Amino acid sequence: MNDGGESEAAKAVVRRNTEEVQNNGDFDVFEELFADDFVDHTPQHHHVAVPPTVARASLAA
Repeated sequence: MNDGGESEAAKAVVRRNTEEVQNNGDFDVFEELFADDFVDHTPQHHHVAVPPTVARASLAA
């Protein structure tokens, strides 16, 4: 089970992604937040690992 600190840290990452990357288009933050081999769980990628360049293109579209 996560402690409260880990939970708050995870929420902060999600918040930064939503506000700074998705809303403001700051893709430098995207590179900071996501590893090269992260798994994108959005429906358009069907739960496969996609490189950041593919995920960035999806968000920028």
